[in-house]
Amino acid sequence: MERKVKIEVRGVHKTLKGQKVLRGVDLTIYEGERVAIVGKSGTGKSVLLKHIVGLMKPDIGDILIDGESIVSLYGKRLEAVREKFGYLFQGGALFDSYTVYDNVAFPLREKRKMKEDEIREIVLKNLERVGLKGMEWKYPAELSGGQRKRAALARCMVLEPEIMLFDEPTTGLDPITTMSIYKLMEETYRVKGYTEIVVSHDIPGIFAFVDKVAVLNEGRVVYFGSPEGMESSDDPFVVEFLRAGLALRGCE
Repeated sequence: MERKVKIEVRGVHKTLKGQKVLRGVDLTIYEGERVAIVGKSGTGKSVLLKHIVGLMKPDIGDILIDGESIVSLYGKRLEAVREKFGYLFQGGALFDSYTVYDNVAFPLREKRKMKEDEIREIVLKNLERVGLKGMEWKYPAELSGGQRKRAALARCMVLEPEIMLFDEPTTGLDPITTMSIYKLMEETYRVKGYTEIVVSHDIPGIFAFVDKVAVLNEGRVVYFGSPEGMESSDDPFVVEFLRAGLALRGCE
């Protein structure tokens, strides 16, 4: 059976504050694929994520979700497309003045016409899924970094997204907590089967949890394929980047 294209990035260019961040990015991601976007700091990885979810518009190029261009969409039509997404921001982006329960319940109260007992059932189920059972009345300041990421993931999952975007999900976490977050991402993927894009600096740690890797360099995708295929790439940057990641991991 022919696979369905879920996300298509076509020749996207973006200049920010006079700097060319994206210089003609092309990317095709199929339904159910897990893709890591990697590269040096400042190469436009997070900017690319924001284009895919419609938070930014390209100067040139197009973004298609399920075959529909989102570049010219605004208002309710764009919001309808965004409801397909769950977006785990780098810092978690929890509301400090809300409890964990209210943080996770927030999108349901905003987007769904549901009774409070229905919301409670969904919130508690997702908190248990991410290992935060019994912590619903704590505040973000009372949680560890890993727990905040788990709470943010639970908030993403309550709307049953078709596409999950992870922006540096393990930044600032120790190796044990990092592995627990990766395993949690793996478990939720197996249950939900969503399409996944994860921006990460954790090379090669992230490779065990994705199907493909997109390497960004100077605003372009210079490699897109399996993690294993990076070793035989004919692009010097890809080879150097992979070796540096392996060497750094070996020093830990």
